[in-house]
Amino acid sequence: MKEEVSLFKALSDETRFKIVALLDGKELCVCQIESALGLSQVKVSRHLTILRYAAWSKAGVKGCGSIIRS
Repeated sequence: MKEEVSLFKALSDETRFKIVALLDGKELCVCQIESALGLSQVKVSRHLTILRYAAWSKAGVKGCGSIIRS
């Protein structure tokens, strides 16, 4: 139950909800998320950290930088 509460809290933020919608089963580079949402790298990284702690996203590194997937 605790994990579900954590996930819903993470998704209560509009920006994080948009990130989840962008990923929708795909892998994206942080720079692609930045560009799509018009946010800085710092803000995107902060939101992704919250999503990762809520056990929603996973990160890896390929080529240009961090790759995020749902």
